[in-house]
Amino acid sequence: MKQSGVFYLQIRGTTYWFLKVYCDQETTDGGWTVIQRRADFGDSRENFNRDWADYKNGFGEPGKDFWLGNENIYMLTNNEEYSLRVELEDFEGNKR
Repeated sequence: MKQSGVFYLQIRGTTYWFLKVYCDQETTDGGWTVIQRRADFGDSRENFNRDWADYKNGFGEPGKDFWLGNENIYMLTNNEEYSLRVELEDFEGNKR
C-alpha cells in the first residue's frame, strides 16, 4: 500500500479477527499503524476523558481522533518486535 488511510488488518494467529486501523504510509517511508491520534478534523472532537473499559477496547474513528485500545495493541504486538514512533505537536505547531 502506498497511500495512508483506514484499512482492516488481520490479527496474527486468528482466522476471522480483523481490526480497523489507520495506516501511515508517508512518514519515514511508511508502514506505521497508528494507535492514537488527536487533531482538529473540523467537527466535534472525540472526548478522551474515558473510563478503563473504553481504553481497554478502544474508541473513536481511525480516520479521525481515536485510541486503538489496549487489548488491540497487545494483540497486534505480542508476536514480534516492533518500533514505537511518538510524534507530538503543540498549539504553536512545534513538533517533536
